[in-house]
Amino acid sequence: MDERKPGDMGRYGDAGDFYYCRDCGDKVWSPAHHDDVHALEEATVSGVQRIAAERERQTTEEGYSVETDARWTEGELGQAAYCYLIDYLGEHFGVYPPERRGRNVEGLINWPWANEYKATRDDPVRQLAKVGALIAAEIDRLNAERTEQLNAAVIR
Repeated sequence: MDERKPGDMGRYGDAGDFYYCRDCGDKVWSPAHHDDVHALEEATVSGVQRIAAERERQTTEEGYSVETDARWTEGELGQAAYCYLIDYLGEHFGVYPPERRGRNVEGLINWPWANEYKATRDDPVRQLAKVGALIAAEIDRLNAERTEQLNAAVIR
């Protein structure tokens, strides 16, 4: 019985070293090639799926919800999305001056929360998924606010 765990290196007969994939546990001859296989699988995930997955992560791992987001009534969710977007555009397309890159968005728009929550640079696709998830959160917040107003009007 093989006692190795994902990520461990081992021997496989006389053929040479093999590795266990850290993601799926498969025995692989070339970690780099197997990483390419995972990257290809990752590349087939649509933007909508990525945004939905990021919003799900925000709710399940970070505890955000329509109820907790209801407190952000001054555009904070949109500001955070904008910070991610402007950083993405500046970093990859140079649409704002170099001195503004790397989360130095002060003067363009301020990060809406304490610095401990300040966004960090990610892979460009992940950055855009966060933009979409924050926009989705703002839409959900606005829908909940509107529903509450409409319910109040109907009850009168």
